[in-house]
Order: sequence, then structure tokens, then C-alpha cells
Amino acid sequence: MKAFPKIPIPLLFVAIILTTSSMLPQPAVTAPLPGAKTENYLTDLNFSDGIQTGYELHQVRWGDHRTFERVVLEFSGGSDIQAGALPQMEISTEKYPVRVTIRLPGAPYRSDSIFTSPDPFAKSRMLSRLNIFDLCRGNQFLALIPARPLEYDVFALENPARLVIDLRLRVGIPSEQEKYSLRTLPLFGDQPCTFMDAARASDFNPRLLTDNAGNVFGELNLYSSPDHAFREKEKLKKLSEHFSLVIKARGVMETPATVP
Repeated sequence: MKAFPKIPIPLLFVAIILTTSSMLPQPAVTAPLPGAKTENYLTDLNFSDGIQTGYELHQVRWGDHRTFERVVLEFSGGSDIQAGALPQMEISTEKYPVRVTIRLPGAPYRSDSIFTSPDPFAKSRMLSRLNIFDLCRGNQFLALIPARPLEYDVFALENPARLVIDLRLRVGIPSEQEKYSLRTLPLFGDQPCTFMDAARASDFNPRLLTDNAGNVFGELNLYSSPDHAFREKEKLKKLSEHFSLVIKARGVMETPATVP
């Protein structure tokens, strides 16, 4: 494989824009959000932007533009918020299942009805659904669940503050092998928050997932073999006293099964 020269950090984002090929998976880009559409479609995202807090997620819109689909998150806030400034947000991609996560520490609130229709993605060819999680201490994050392999062009707009995610079909299917999830049974009420705190106290980096019916599960980790997952589970006697932990195989595009 051809070796590429090291690129100075300040030039990294520009270099990736100039060399991106829509036919190949691209490495994650750690950078502020572009301020306009770039046509720089990526399969892996890692953006962080915004300085303001106290925003409200006002509306989520979806539109079909034939060659791509668009999701827009629009934010609103009080008069004390700097005009044009973005709320603090973090956008990244995950696998097992593939999804786009949008963490909104700068927008802990949302309007009573953020969707323009009861099922905003009913006509989407690319998206299955949008999950919204209310986390501990007033935080919330969203997860876009694709219906098939996608790539993304992400940018921000001002007045009003908006996050825009353009999606188009990706050539090829992810080839990652099946992995084994160490996760809970469905969680209810305050259990997701309790699980996240308990898992972090046990030195895990947990996450919350949903199945197709909307049930919420807590996941501790993914393992390459069921034996590895079982050995880790055996070490978690204290956590197992409060949460029923199961081991379940899952493909890279699969959401958790409802029945363990």
C-alpha cells in the first residue's frame, strides 16, 4: 500500500476535502462544522462545534431531493443568545448498529412537537427512524438510524441556527464481521440514566440503543467472540445485581433484537 506523508494538523481537514472519493470509506474528520454544503460526503463523522448553551431543539425536518435526502435540525433560543451562534453539539458515526449520533449539550430542551408530520421518515428510502434519548442531568442526544449503507455531508447554517445532514446511498456494504454485544434487557423509567452512571463507574464507555419497537437497551461493550463477552460478564457481579445482562450476536447494520 502506498505510504502517504504526514499532514500537519491545521491542514488535515482541507486535505481530506480535496482527496475524498465517494467510492471508498473515509476516515473520521475531527473539525468544526462547515458553514455551507461542501459535497464532501463521508462515511465516518466526528464533528464538534458551537459555543452556546440554553438552546431548544425547535424542529426536525426531512426532505427528498432525488439524488440525496436531507435532515434539518432547527434550534431556537432566548434573546440572550448570540445571534447566529450554534449550540454546543457533537456529531459522530457508530457501528453495530450503524447510526449517526447527535449530542446536544447546548440544547437540553426541545419543543412539544418537533416533527412536521407524525411519521417524518415514512417516505424515506434511506432512513429507518430517529431516536431521541433523554440522558442524565438534562442532556439529550439523537440517533439517526439508516435503512441501508449511507454517506453524509454535514454542515451548519445560521439565522436560525440549523444543523443539516445530507444523505446519499453508499456504494458497497460494510464488510465488518459479526460481534457480540454485552447488554441489558429493556430499560424503563429512570433505568437508562442509572445504567449509564453504573457502567461508567465500572470503567465502561456505555451507550443506549433501541430496537425496532422503540425499547431502550443499555450496552456495555462489543466483543469479537461470545467467550470473551462471557468472561467480561462474569466480572460484573455487582452490576448484574441491578441489571439483567445478556450476550447477543449482532451485525454491523443490525439494531438490537427485541427478544434476548
